[in-house]
Amino acid sequence: MIKNLDYSKFTTLSSNAQKYLKEGYTATAENAYINENGELDSYSYEPAPGYNKVTTLNEKLNRERRVFHMEGYFGRNPGQIADGEYPGW
Repeated sequence: MIKNLDYSKFTTLSSNAQKYLKEGYTATAENAYINENGELDSYSYEPAPGYNKVTTLNEKLNRERRVFHMEGYFGRNPGQIADGEYPGW
């Protein structure tokens, strides 16, 4: 059924999506949906990739500077270290 949708028909943003876009946020792909008016909207929004300098730097350091690189900007938590769980191992 989804294969048969004409995606060219879904071109307008909801007022909620426009509000967040003006504030510099983008819709997350996993939470986007089409509302009852045929407008694109999302249940969650986040800053555009690369916009937040701190998280961008942490992602780069996790990917390039660690022996066992990790995806994302989060570090390892103490529970993972205690349990011997090392993402990227």
